[in-house]
Amino acid sequence: MPRSGKAASIQGESASKQSGVGRSARAIEGQRFGRYEALLQLASGGMGRVIVAQHRSAGAVRRLVALKTVHEHLLEDATFLRLFHREADVASRLHHPNVVPVLELDECESGPFIVMELFASVPFSSVLRGASRERERLDCDVVAAMVADACAGAHAAHELKDERGALLNIVHRDLTPSNLLVGAGAIVRVADFGVARAQSAAIDDVTVSPDEIRGKLGYLSPEQVLGERLDRRSDVFTLGVVLWEALCGQRLFPRRDSEAATMRAILEGEIDPIRAHREDCPESLERVVARALERDRERRFRTADELRAALLACTDGATVERRAALARRFVDAEVQALEARIDEASQAVGRGVLSPDTSGAARSGVRPAQQPSVAAVEPRRSAPGRGVALVLVLVGAVGLVTAAALIAARREPERTQQSAVVIAGVDASADVFEVDAVVEDQAESVAVDAGATRARVRRATRSKRLPLF
Repeated sequence: MPRSGKAASIQGESASKQSGVGRSARAIEGQRFGRYEALLQLASGGMGRVIVAQHRSAGAVRRLVALKTVHEHLLEDATFLRLFHREADVASRLHHPNVVPVLELDECESGPFIVMELFASVPFSSVLRGASRERERLDCDVVAAMVADACAGAHAAHELKDERGALLNIVHRDLTPSNLLVGAGAIVRVADFGVARAQSAAIDDVTVSPDEIRGKLGYLSPEQVLGERLDRRSDVFTLGVVLWEALCGQRLFPRRDSEAATMRAILEGEIDPIRAHREDCPESLERVVARALERDRERRFRTADELRAALLACTDGATVERRAALARRFVDAEVQALEARIDEASQAVGRGVLSPDTSGAARSGVRPAQQPSVAAVEPRRSAPGRGVALVLVLVGAVGLVTAAALIAARREPERTQQSAVVIAGVDASADVFEVDAVVEDQAESVAVDAGATRARVRRATRSKRLPLF
């Protein structure tokens, strides 16, 4: 569904979508997931949904959460369920202000689901899209500070230990803009550990195939492409890609004609210095990004915390106000529109207007609710008494789709597998930085049966010639 021009107002955009949103919402509102009552569907992929739900205590105090569920047809797939449980195991161990908390793994008649804390936010990819529509370049200091937040969350995961004090050696493997959530004041939290790797016996690491790549193709580290053993420096490279793209306003490794072509670009393609695209970038920040993007991991920052410290050293100390201004432009309006929809759904359920499905059975063929686009207007104030911890955790569905793509790749090894997830009614097929696009390439998750592809890439690297598929 192409979009042209700029949205005149958030109210107008929301009104134009109300009928479609209403149909999607009423398909989920009132369903029961154990002690949680569904209010609104945020995202739906081939493997499951992300849902805003509530739990009312005996004192009528409402607790809002986000649920990550599994579609009914996957409940018999033991490998997928192990991946789902492993994600909950990893994320529930993390407690850090720059990580979206996972509260528990629960189960009802319709299957297992992950309960997450609500965080009032939008994906960083949405911020990048909004800036692109407005033909704006994000402030260099603000970008550095926001990615520093992501570094802090990633470092917390990297430093996670088991009960005996041994490192779990977690590598997120998917620290892309769609998995970095931006909230009030442009504070960033890391989300979605659906494809994280833990090299420890304390975590059940589900290996589908040694030749499969997990993550989004344009954000893979060179060692991911080559199938080498990963450590935390792989996540440092991915964060370097995010930095480069946020500063330059374009993709560093855009999709090419084949997976092999993109993989070869990651291994040996030219990486322009930031100042070749914007002269206002401080040289110190340019050097930090270049070091994060070193293909030889021995020359990269050793830890995400080192990258965080280097980024903060590049800022001028005036980023708090600038981050708040960015949030007002590209975050607050979307969050407040979502708050209004959640309140409306809650009131409808409370009045008994809907006919809740108390069986909790998962429904198939439900189209995801669309999120309102960011508009260049002053955001509306929240109504008094509205909960302050509401969320847009759209990216949770990405992990589900990635895992399912892995399973599909295992079932059909002779084919190169690539999957995309539809996030909030947005088809994941084109470039995220296209100004008038409503597509989100950041949601493109890839699980490639990569044995032959890697061999071709290695031969191409040695011969300086890209083989054709």
